[in-house]
Amino acid sequence: MVKVAIEKEDAIAWISKMTEKLIASESFYQERLDRDETIERIIEVFDEFSTEELKEIGDEDIRERIDSILTLYAVRAP
Repeated sequence: MVKVAIEKEDAIAWISKMTEKLIASESFYQERLDRDETIERIIEVFDEFSTEELKEIGDEDIRERIDSILTLYAVRAP
């Protein structure tokens, strides 16, 4: 049980770090999104997946999914 919790924490940290990097790399995201709030929202989206599912999706696919979500959030931001 502890191992599962640690793996989930690692996955959340990984998604958080990837989201931070994507926001930092795009001025459009920086201008339109609140970094901390957006990271929380992204984590909520991916929290629905199990650790095993996240591992199966893979780094590049996760990055592309996060980037797409960030674009949607930025376009819809007031």
